[in-house]
Amino acid sequence: MSYGRLLVHASTTNERSPIQGARVLTMDKSGQIVADYTTDATGMTGYIELPAPDPTLTFSPHTAQQGIGNFNVVVTHPNFQQVTIHNVEIIRNMTSYLPVSMHPATNGRAFMGDTPVQNVFIPQRVVPGQSGSQFNAMGLSTGIVATQGGNLNLRSGPGTNYPVVTPVPNGTQLTILGEQNGFYSVRTPEGHEGWVSVDFVRT
Repeated sequence: MSYGRLLVHASTTNERSPIQGARVLTMDKSGQIVADYTTDATGMTGYIELPAPDPTLTFSPHTAQQGIGNFNVVVTHPNFQQVTIHNVEIIRNMTSYLPVSMHPATNGRAFMGDTPVQNVFIPQRVVPGQSGSQFNAMGLSTGIVATQGGNLNLRSGPGTNYPVVTPVPNGTQLTILGEQNGFYSVRTPEGHEGWVSVDFVRT
């Protein structure tokens, strides 16, 4: 018996057409893959049965005590830009519906508006329970904080106008999840996720 269920619906951003064959990976907060599904002709995954989350790994341990778990969802397709959704709430014994709009790729490159998106991630098939390190090896790149001694600000969005989530020491290895407007979307070894300037990350 599962803790809760997730139903993902993938469609195009402009035409709102369903996307068949999109990969939907659901991960707990430690980066472990707990479910691996593919959308059908209607763009739906069917019910994704999810295990009870570890309260120490949830976005908010308080909400976990109330029967709410948080998962990260990555949706990929060879013809579309990767979509990553953080902190999707799964409520015990209930189904959460997650619509996902995907931007088309052009000439093998994905775009967000007029800006090319680097490192489009199209993973190989995996099995639930695969570790975060194995997940990274399938396509996610890494980088090293290079600030010549000082800390690098991890921000909540891709710009200096966003609040600082936490300082990251020089020399820290980061998992790079994506790139936008001169900022990398990253995960720290402690599990913090946010955005850092590409100027201070050596890849």
